[in-house]
Amino acid sequence: MDFNRCISAINRAAGRELSADEVQAIFERIQKTARDIKAGRIDGGKGGTATPDELMLRAADLEAQRMIEEAALRERRTLQDAETAAKRQGEV
Repeated sequence: MDFNRCISAINRAAGRELSADEVQAIFERIQKTARDIKAGRIDGGKGGTATPDELMLRAADLEAQRMIEEAALRERRTLQDAETAAKRQGEV
């Protein structure tokens, strides 16, 4: 997958046009995960025997899942914060 197609896919997944800094941060996360898979620090299936393309795709899949989980956690925390604020407002 070429660089422009990757950026387009990331923007589609985000549902908006990401800034250059946001795209760079995502690529850095994927590259770090790919290095961790290659070194065996993360179970990535074939690990050291994967082709570079397979390695990057697996790293991208893992990071996408992590980012989804992080977004869900942020959403839960925001909801909890709003509920706590409403409860405290009611106490006042």
